[in-house]
Amino acid sequence: MIITSEGLKTTLYTGIKLNMFWTAIHWVSVQLYHKFCIPSTFSGYIFTPLMTQAPHCKVLIWLHNTSIEAFNSLRTILVSFGVAVVHTYFSVDDKIKIK
Repeated sequence: MIITSEGLKTTLYTGIKLNMFWTAIHWVSVQLYHKFCIPSTFSGYIFTPLMTQAPHCKVLIWLHNTSIEAFNSLRTILVSFGVAVVHTYFSVDDKIKIK
């Protein structure tokens, strides 16, 4: 695995853009769900069981859950990439010689 500085910059930039995208989706979906599906009024309390089944509320919950899954995936990718870099550049395999 050969890592160039340009490739590393591109990879990091893409990762940052993905993280910002999913952070925005997560935040917006939570805010809109709170505003449209569970209003902070007594009538909002009464109609919560109905509103949570409305199509727009289901879409907002789906976006919220998908953003959480994306965060988990991004974390896994970051850890895997870090392990690959450490294994490639800091491995002791070629330094140990068994006679």
